[in-house]
Amino acid sequence: MALVQLASLKVFLSKPFVTLDVCSDFLLGRWKLNNCKEIENVSLENKTILVTGCNTGIGYATCLKLARAKARLLICCRTLQKSKATAERLKKDLGIHETTRFCCLEADMADLNAVSTLAKRILELNEPIHFLVLNAGVMQAAKKKMTRDGLELHFAVNHMGHFLLTYLLLPRLIQSAPSSVIVVTSNAYEYGKPEKLADYRFVNYPYIPVSAYAQSKLANILFAYELRKRMKDKGVEVFAVHPGAVLSDIYREEWLLHAPVIGFFSKRLLSYIMRTPTEGASTITALIANAICSSDPSFRHVNDLSSNLYWKDCKPQNVNNDLVNDVSSEFLWRVSLSILQELGIVNEKILPIEERCC
Repeated sequence: MALVQLASLKVFLSKPFVTLDVCSDFLLGRWKLNNCKEIENVSLENKTILVTGCNTGIGYATCLKLARAKARLLICCRTLQKSKATAERLKKDLGIHETTRFCCLEADMADLNAVSTLAKRILELNEPIHFLVLNAGVMQAAKKKMTRDGLELHFAVNHMGHFLLTYLLLPRLIQSAPSSVIVVTSNAYEYGKPEKLADYRFVNYPYIPVSAYAQSKLANILFAYELRKRMKDKGVEVFAVHPGAVLSDIYREEWLLHAPVIGFFSKRLLSYIMRTPTEGASTITALIANAICSSDPSFRHVNDLSSNLYWKDCKPQNVNNDLVNDVSSEFLWRVSLSILQELGIVNEKILPIEERCC
């Protein structure tokens, strides 16, 4: 454990200005939110929104806000039981007994075959998808974990599962235009290194939890950048959102929060300074509100692909162009497709869809 912490400290010290920004999020995040367009003041009737990772934290808070705005929700959790429990909790919080506005779906984002099955099930519903919110994620598993597909867990859940889901749903997103894809990322992406993206099994580089998380978050924003480029003029907007430092279930494997005595006081302290899940969901729902209202000129990108790509604190932010650029995003796209082809998940029957839509 001490060696892991020392390695993590080295990562933080390697980019002091990024670390200052991360620390600022932890300490001041709750006071940075202002001028967020409230989704509750916008009607989402006749809008279908798919959200992954809905049962806790930011995902649940996002669903609750969207449900209050009368959206049709496709609720996706790791198991069907969790999706149904989420729907019941939503109904309770909304004060309703029955509704046809919720559809419960399941997929473990670490299992690419399960994600393929999920996409097939969604397409069989034969309804539009106006917003795709890619929220499910894991963070900083202390020991390296590999999925059944042979991928490191952070990369598999945070990037590959969502890459595949979006890839398979692209035709439906285009048919549903105007539509939007919202990828939940993190300012920790700036700790990532594009040249390491091909080492998604951490064979050539040592496994450090914070680095694995950062690589997956870099993959998120590069995926959003490349997808935006490929969806240009097709009516599909793409955004990457940093929700801020949110005290949520994503920290479930953080030892400090579960240690005897220390864990209790750590949670109490962090609950005062970190954002709540509802606050963390604000930028996601503000983006959706902007898309519906479309009166905010800062919402639509013009010529610069990175303009308004990355949102934080309910407003667009500049990206690090040394990391987020055509070379890196195209490299990630090729790596991601090669993984799907290697596993036999993407075949010659699906590839033409890619060529037509992108």
